[in-house]
Amino acid sequence: MNWRRILIGKWSWKRPFQSIIAIYAILCIIVFFFADRLIFQPPTASYGADFPGLVHFQTDAGEDIAAVEFPAAPGMPT
Repeated sequence: MNWRRILIGKWSWKRPFQSIIAIYAILCIIVFFFADRLIFQPPTASYGADFPGLVHFQTDAGEDIAAVEFPAAPGMPT
């Protein structure tokens, strides 16, 4: 039994082009579904939970938002 022919198959000039097209299609699908995760990675927070002036609240949609509030000094513009 010829194991090479069973594993690889019969050679034709179509096979390299079909392989290139299949690889390109797989890469396009990966890019389509994962591009936002690869490009827009949020930075890590530069502050901790005990940061002074840090305020946590929820929106109407249920999202948690953290904001930093620094009130202006008395008599100074904001």
